[in-house]
Amino acid sequence: MIHFLSISEARFEEIFPDDNSCLQWLSEMKWRDGFICQFCGHRHYCAGKYPFSRRCTKCKKEESAKANTIFNSCKKPLQNVFKMMNYIYHHPNVSSRELCEHFSVRQMTCWKIKKNVELLIRETDNLLINKKQL
Repeated sequence: MIHFLSISEARFEEIFPDDNSCLQWLSEMKWRDGFICQFCGHRHYCAGKYPFSRRCTKCKKEESAKANTIFNSCKKPLQNVFKMMNYIYHHPNVSSRELCEHFSVRQMTCWKIKKNVELLIRETDNLLINKKQL
């Protein structure tokens, strides 16, 4: 997931021009190894009611692309959150106060997003280290 953060800010606008493109990318990443229902483990699905959601054909439970991701409880437009995450990646020493002023978002929201980006970077670094040890 971290590779979407390393895109230049200019290229970012081309790839993610709106919330739908962000949601599409998120669904592709989430289910890149195939759909597995979180409720019953079934692998077959059909389209859900909402964009890029999937509905299990066995238990009929619907799962959004944001469910069980760091974006699960995100109420902000996804494109704005992606922009913030990309900005944080390119400016790792930015404070939550500076983010707050730059994006006109509450400081606590900026702090949470910054912590999620730091977690993603740490997890990616750990994966790379573990692969090298194998």
